[in-house]
Amino acid sequence: MRTKIFLTSAMIMMVLCPARATQGQIDAGVTTTNCYGDPLYYSGTEQTSGTLTYTAQWTANKYSVIYDKGAHAAAAAATYTHDDGATYDQNYAIPTTGAAGTGVANASKPATGYTFVGWNTAANKTTANWNGESPWNHTSDLTVYAAYAPKTYNVIYAKGDHAASNVNDYTDTNGATYDQNYSALGATTTGVSAATGYVFLGYVKSDTPNITRTSATAGTLNNAWTGETPWQIDDNLTVTAAYLAKQYTVTYDCNGGTKKSGVSSLIDTNGATYGSAYTFWEGKNTCEKNGAEFSGWNCVITGTTTAVNQNTNASSWATDGNVTCSAQWGANLINLRWNSNGGTPSSVTMPQTCSYGTTDGISDITQPTRAGYTFNGWQVTNWTE
Repeated sequence: MRTKIFLTSAMIMMVLCPARATQGQIDAGVTTTNCYGDPLYYSGTEQTSGTLTYTAQWTANKYSVIYDKGAHAAAAAATYTHDDGATYDQNYAIPTTGAAGTGVANASKPATGYTFVGWNTAANKTTANWNGESPWNHTSDLTVYAAYAPKTYNVIYAKGDHAASNVNDYTDTNGATYDQNYSALGATTTGVSAATGYVFLGYVKSDTPNITRTSATAGTLNNAWTGETPWQIDDNLTVTAAYLAKQYTVTYDCNGGTKKSGVSSLIDTNGATYGSAYTFWEGKNTCEKNGAEFSGWNCVITGTTTAVNQNTNASSWATDGNVTCSAQWGANLINLRWNSNGGTPSSVTMPQTCSYGTTDGISDITQPTRAGYTFNGWQVTNWTE
């Protein structure tokens, strides 16, 4: 038979009341009334003396972890909330498997030019400072932020086709950082210099430099690469040195002759470009000399005695300097034909040749005869060149 014992106020004071719930816990087992004078009942053997003890029961709270995708996340990334994932006083590890692992991985996808480095308790960081809790002692949900570091890239300065023989490509190792300004390095740093006959102008990203010539030895590189502001190329970059080929003046000297009619000048100003084809002027159309025949040009680099063969036409100008070409002359050779003009014999079968201004090569011929006429000598007619 169940006996009910009514506890008086004095007896109530002897009951050890449960302590108030501490942080991180809730009262899960106390279902009796309070300890402030209200009747308390229990089932059991009737007791008239002693102490009745009540022990509190607790359940650890659960908290959510919010994985914020961060400021430099990919467009496909999404913030993920790990609902009730952390339990108070227990270890919490970042999920790597299951739905939670997928959600965390999706929240940590970096944008172009960045690398995910971990999680941080503060936003917009480039380093990580959080890798779970051992144990979890937060009394509220926690937000952590994906931390991303900008990538770094190499910039390769290629020496190009017309560099000096001792020049090599130069690599600026990890010199460019994504989303940060990068300025092109100068020739002093890269060590570039031009080969003979060329002038270094700068670097270009394209294969074809766009050069405006400003003088025989200077020019402007219209598509010069000066760097990136900011760098947003997700790769290493190679830029190539661009050069201007020098130009040279070729002066023609008639050397005792005169320029032919219609020739306005004997100076081909900046007519020869280093490394490009050049055709020397045709002598007989440039100069003339009475009684002489043009036989070629004798060309020397200004200030030197280096001869330049005019027959090197159109191959590749390799003379680093202006050039003066002097006409060379030989005596004209004149062909002699003898016509007896009705006499006998009717003509001389072998024509003769002599040099202009001399009688060399003229030999006696048989004087012609003609019935009823006296031979008076020879008359030059029908002069042709």
